[in-house]
Amino acid sequence: MSTFSGVMSEIDYISIDNFTGTNLKSHAFFLSHCHTDHMRGLNSRDFEMTLQQNNNTYLYTSNVSRSILEQMFPRLKPWIKELDMYSRNIVDIPVVNKSIVVSLISAAHCPGSVMFLFEESDKTLLYTGDIRIRARELRKCKLLYTSPGMLKRIDHIYLDTTFFKKSYKSFPSRSASVNAICELISDWLGKHPKNQISFLTPGRYAYEHLFMEISKKCGMPVHVDRDKYNIYKCFPEMDAVITLDATKTKIHNYCSGWNWYNNICIQNKEYILHIRPSAFVWSDWDFTNELVRKNAKNTGVCYSTHCSYTETLDILKLLKPVKITACVVPEDVKEEQALDTLIEQILRELKQEDMKENSEIQIEFVNKTNWSALKCESSDQNGTNSEECCEENSDIFNIMDSPELKRKKIA
Repeated sequence: MSTFSGVMSEIDYISIDNFTGTNLKSHAFFLSHCHTDHMRGLNSRDFEMTLQQNNNTYLYTSNVSRSILEQMFPRLKPWIKELDMYSRNIVDIPVVNKSIVVSLISAAHCPGSVMFLFEESDKTLLYTGDIRIRARELRKCKLLYTSPGMLKRIDHIYLDTTFFKKSYKSFPSRSASVNAICELISDWLGKHPKNQISFLTPGRYAYEHLFMEISKKCGMPVHVDRDKYNIYKCFPEMDAVITLDATKTKIHNYCSGWNWYNNICIQNKEYILHIRPSAFVWSDWDFTNELVRKNAKNTGVCYSTHCSYTETLDILKLLKPVKITACVVPEDVKEEQALDTLIEQILRELKQEDMKENSEIQIEFVNKTNWSALKCESSDQNGTNSEECCEENSDIFNIMDSPELKRKKIA
């Protein structure tokens, strides 16, 4: 659950993923994705009035999120502006006589989810929103480079820290989790013609990818209740994935209060397999463990839409930010202090590593090492030699050798 205030100290005239209180004094708004903890205040009359009464004040987001917002909040449509993915968008903010460069990078969290890379004056800031992207994928993103093999300096990263604790060291890939779930479904439905599946999901949504894969692999839609349907139908990809008709499928998403639930799930419990995809209860999981745990009430499957501790740490090691702000702060004071201590420790280690790399680079200059080897060594994260690194990252070098990135101006 995001606890981010919505304001970055370096660019305090914009707000991100929080549209309440003093944030309404901002002159531009940004939404990383359409999950409720990142949309606080978006449906309020105060936010609508802010957009109406202030010329050239808009809500900026991705293409998919724009489509969702226009269906959820049609009255906001005149003030919603779409930014191009993987492009440098120039956003003008006349009120403060400023222009900022905003680049959208996939966050791999849910449909339409993005990270925002802000470049303003001499500062480069990365707001991650919620992420399940890997460092090896970010390594290929040309927007993060200033030249071949040379990553931009990230002055401040506003980081998804949902599972940024050592007890959540690892998570299985989503594809592995999906495969485990589909095996459970196929096995259970094949045992008896009356058997049904009930998904126990803690949130109202955030399972778009899972349901899309289940529908594709199992050949039937997922039955949801009206509230979930009204949200999921905003995602164009979900049209054939969900249904309100319980008779069209044997896979149901905990439709409490519906006739299906009362008539089948309660009265015929022996025919129901409850599957609970989640990550919070899977601390200390590693790749030697099973993905499935069964108990008397349900069958749990390790499934995460957020990065694990190791995945987050790999991103930090790649980007080497100067400053880190946690966007998911625990309510427990001791856990909050532990998170602060962890971040301070990582920043020290990144600084030491950066100093060591700079020292090695200076030695290479003195020894007149060729440029190609130098580029590779500075971006190598796996201890490979220069030739191996060149081959591994050749796609990045090819991208960066392309003509100057197109900059789209957003009026």
